[in-house]
Amino acid sequence: MKTLILLTIGVIDSIEDDAASVEFHDFNDGSVQRALLNVDDFPCDVEETDFFYIAIDDGEFVIHCGQPEMR
Repeated sequence: MKTLILLTIGVIDSIEDDAASVEFHDFNDGSVQRALLNVDDFPCDVEETDFFYIAIDDGEFVIHCGQPEMR
């Protein structure tokens, strides 16, 4: 059985050249953190307003595209 530990959900704010300006939403206090990520870090093509999430997936940090499926 795969183990997935959700760390944060993010959204693409803007893209310029190879840099994606992203916002991470903190589950604990509702704060928003901003960062720049290389678009090549995503396993899919990304556009403004796309969601993604970062998780520990079987012991590895992984960026997933879309929103996590909650069970």
